[in-house]
Amino acid sequence: MISPIKANSLNFKGVEQQEPAQRLFKAVQEYSKPPVVQGENKPELNAEKKNISDTFEKTKTKVVDTFKTINTATGVSKGAIAGVAKGATVTGVIALLGKNIFSGEGLKTNSFGKVITGVVKDLGKVSKKLLNVIPSLITKSPLENTKNLLNTVPNFYKNYLKGHKMIALIATLAGACTVALNTYLGKINANRKNADIDHSVNTGHNQIK
Repeated sequence: MISPIKANSLNFKGVEQQEPAQRLFKAVQEYSKPPVVQGENKPELNAEKKNISDTFEKTKTKVVDTFKTINTATGVSKGAIAGVAKGATVTGVIALLGKNIFSGEGLKTNSFGKVITGVVKDLGKVSKKLLNVIPSLITKSPLENTKNLLNTVPNFYKNYLKGHKMIALIATLAGACTVALNTYLGKINANRKNADIDHSVNTGHNQIK
């Protein structure tokens, strides 16, 4: 007789073959995971490092901006002071020559000698006034000397250039342009120094706010 087949006597080899395949799949998964770098699992430490780095960069930027602001103020001031000195000289020279060329006998073609004579006389007057001013710098107060200096400009136009409005205008414009040019050159020199600072500390060309 044929004996009945018992359920517990069945042997499914496919089930046994699945266990090694599952172990192999798990091993592949573990091998495929990205390596754990030390410190990645410490977000607080990374955040602290980032805060320190940001604080350092902000502090460095503030210090650099401070030096750049000083450079800009110094450069522009030097340029403006030099411009005022040069502008006053340009204005005076143009006024001196213009007044003697376009006044009276100066317009005649054969009066070159008179023009030179007039220029020399005017220079002598200016030199005499300057010699008289020098002692007052010691004997008078700074406030009084400042007032006298400020009064020199209107007196120059009212007295010396009286009746020569066009010459006064040309001389003034030339002096103003000289002041502006030298002030701008001072700003350019300051920008160059600021660029040197940026390159030295590797901050890039940041604009001062």
